[in-house]
Amino acid sequence: MKAIHKKLYGFMVLLCLLLVLIPSAWPADALKLPEKSGPELSVEIVTAKIDEINKASGQDDATQKKLLELYRQSLDSLKAAESNDAQTKKFVQAIETAPVEIDKIKKAIAQQQQARIQPPILSDFNNLKEAEQQLLKVKTQYTSDEANSGALITQARLLSERPLKIGQRLAEIRQSEDKAMEALKASTPTTESPAVSEARQWMLLAQLQALRSETRMLNQELVSMPLLTELANQQRDQAKLH
Repeated sequence: MKAIHKKLYGFMVLLCLLLVLIPSAWPADALKLPEKSGPELSVEIVTAKIDEINKASGQDDATQKKLLELYRQSLDSLKAAESNDAQTKKFVQAIETAPVEIDKIKKAIAQQQQARIQPPILSDFNNLKEAEQQLLKVKTQYTSDEANSGALITQARLLSERPLKIGQRLAEIRQSEDKAMEALKASTPTTESPAVSEARQWMLLAQLQALRSETRMLNQELVSMPLLTELANQQRDQAKLH
């Protein structure tokens, strides 16, 4: 059984590395955000822009509505990018903390296997009521352990499915990036005002930032996947001993 686990573990490491390398094979120009004047887009900058539009006077309702729609889309994308970046940091931290946690669990499992506590016998209790209370306590603990074990098994299964799903999502991101890049290079409609054209460009740039941040997050998840999977397996094995 251990040999099979080692083979599966090695296969997952190889698969993760392969999927991580896929984005690096994309053309360099496709990974470069278009140049734009001014500071890089951020939640604060777009929020200020929205406030500015809300306070502005002299714009017709249709134009103002369109501007707010585009800038709010930009804001949603930038918030998503911030969330992706935060998750990326968690995956980086997991690479540092998971080995320590895995080692602790392995030692705990070894100790539990060497010193298994035998269930108490009736003579260990002063009376029947005390024995019944202990039995109820054991049943409650068993039910809790069973639930935890089931949850950990589900977690391990979901982790085993993640590399394939991440690969599929990376392909979708690549297509979305291509569409956003094409839209940025497209000519501005002659009927569109300069303000709306700028807002549309910001929306596309923010969308690209969100897509790039998601790519970084997914790549980092793949890098940490072998450790996260090993941690989940150790937690599952420990739960089975209770």
